[in-house]
Parts: sequence; structure tokens; C-alpha cells
Amino acid sequence: YVAGMRRLSGDRSFVTAACWIAARHAKVAPVYLYYFSYVASSIKGKVPGAAHAAELPFVFQMPIAALGVPQGLLRPPLAGDL
Repeated sequence: YVAGMRRLSGDRSFVTAACWIAARHAKVAPVYLYYFSYVASSIKGKVPGAAHAAELPFVFQMPIAALGVPQGLLRPPLAGDL
């Protein structure tokens, strides 16, 4: 129940707002929306889904390190990191 409510809350807060803004902007210029859901197999099942901004290395075809983002911010700490 709690997980479902979190997903619903996230959709209401972010997805609905993004669609609303895109619909209005589409009246004056082309608009593109995408849904990014890739989660690395090493953390699949340990996290609820793709992290915020996880698509950046794929969109810009850059390794994560080139974006200047510390690795720990893109995945939860693992036992070996502690």
C-alpha cells in the first residue's frame, strides 16, 4: 500500500506537472517528453527505480565521472563502501 501511494504521489507531483507544462508549451513550439526507467543490474531490486538525473550519462553520451557527479550519489552505499 505504502509503495503504491509513493508512486501515485510522485506521479501527481512530477509527471502530471511535466505533462501540463508540455501541453501548454506545445502550443508554441515542439515538445518532447521521455520516461527513463533503466536501473543497473547491480542495484536492481535494491532501489525503487531510476534515480533523479540518472539519464544524464545516456542523454549526453558521457561516462558518469565526466559529469562531475560523485559515484555515491547515483547509487545507494553498499556494504563494501562502509
